[in-house]
Parts: sequence; C-alpha cells; structure tokens
Amino acid sequence: MLDPQLHPIPPDTSCQQSVQIFEQHKMLAEEYLRVQTEMTYLSHHMEKLSERLSLTAEQQNEEEQVRRLQNEKENLLQLHHNLKRQLELLKRQREESSSDGWVVVPHLT
Repeated sequence: MLDPQLHPIPPDTSCQQSVQIFEQHKMLAEEYLRVQTEMTYLSHHMEKLSERLSLTAEQQNEEEQVRRLQNEKENLLQLHHNLKRQLELLKRQREESSSDGWVVVPHLT
C-alpha cells in the first residue's frame, strides 16, 4: 500500500498535461511499490543467508574442535599403551633379577 502522502491528487481532466502528470505519478508509484517490495524480500533473504553462513562457520569450528580432540585422544591412547608396555617390561625385569638370587660379579684380573 502506498503511503497517503505519496497519493497523487486527482487530475484536472480539462488539462491534458495534468492527466499526463497524474498517469506518470501512478506509474512511478507502482514502480516504487514494486521496488520496495523487492527490497523487503531481498533484505529478508539476505538475513536468512547470513544466518546460514553464521551456522556454517559455527559448524566448521565445532568440526575442527572435534578433529583436534580426536587427535588428542589418539595420542593419549598411544601414550597409555606405551607406558603400560614399559611398566610390564620393568615388572618382568624386576621379577627375573629377583627370582634367581644370583649376582654376577665381573672377573677381576
């Protein structure tokens, strides 16, 4: 709907120029309404796209964080495995050295 301030006053039908100006005004008002409607639509569409971009950026950040955490988890699991293996080796060495009771002394010359 056109703002009441923008409504043309009725033309003087006895004056051809007044009728032409009135018709031009009507055409310009229709064009104005069309452009305003299109601007509103495009503005709304732009807001939706902006929201999607924002969500996409958030998703990318979350995915990157998940990748970092998974990598950290793999590294920690590998470290745990290595430490467990070292502990088993130390336990075995301790058992072997304490079980035979013999001490090897190098020969002195």
